[in-house]
Amino acid sequence: MLFAPKNSSDRKTLDKAVERGQLQHIRAGIYSDDLSQTLAQIAQDHLPAILSIAFPSWTISHSTAALLKPLNGSAFISSPRRNPKPTQLHTTTVYKQAALPHPVSVELDLGDTAARSLSAEPEPVRVRVSSP
Repeated sequence: MLFAPKNSSDRKTLDKAVERGQLQHIRAGIYSDDLSQTLAQIAQDHLPAILSIAFPSWTISHSTAALLKPLNGSAFISSPRRNPKPTQLHTTTVYKQAALPHPVSVELDLGDTAARSLSAEPEPVRVRVSSP
């Protein structure tokens, strides 16, 4: 399960859980309770959910929208505002592209859940993808 704190108190609690070896820190504001896989594998297996949490106003696009996973170590997200600097997510480079002229997007529930704290109920992560 993923964790995405909504405030600094939740973030501090999750950081302490990382120190105790109960969670793994994937990237700023995102944690996982899967201790059996490497961070790179978790990031790849849950890429759409992680991108949706990390970039909530962006849309998963291009080959990433079609495959719902990285292709050759690359993933793509789009927004009306373009940010030319890619982001590294372990072994995947996330490219931030300008939105397509007339994108059709849908929200998907891929089965990933996220909770804001260790004691909070997990909620489904809705993933917004554009038509490939």
